[in-house]
Amino acid sequence: MRTNMNTLLNILAAGLLAALPAARAGEDPAPQHAPGAPLKVIATVPAYAALASEIGGPLVEVTTICRPTQDVHAVTATPSLVERVRDADLLLWTGLDVELWLDPMLRASGNLALLPGNPRAVSMSDG
Repeated sequence: MRTNMNTLLNILAAGLLAALPAARAGEDPAPQHAPGAPLKVIATVPAYAALASEIGGPLVEVTTICRPTQDVHAVTATPSLVERVRDADLLLWTGLDVELWLDPMLRASGNLALLPGNPRAVSMSDG
């Protein structure tokens, strides 16, 4: 179990480090940042948010889409969630067809840089 957790932390750290320069440089139409502003990370579940906060520390501002008691398979895209997704620089998601609601939410937000397959969308199941 310890080895799996270390592997997961390494993957997350690599994703955060890879996304940080792109997010800061404004390479795509995703949100623009002032120098020194924290990287805005949005995570689909609280566990990924906790990892991002632990690794990123003061360099990240982390938001979670699902509450701990919420079914990750059944999320409704509220206007406030769409707004948070629109402003995010990096997405941490499970993949494996767990978040089927995610693609429509990303498209509604206009933040296409977070669509799966882009460097700013880190699938936590790709280990």
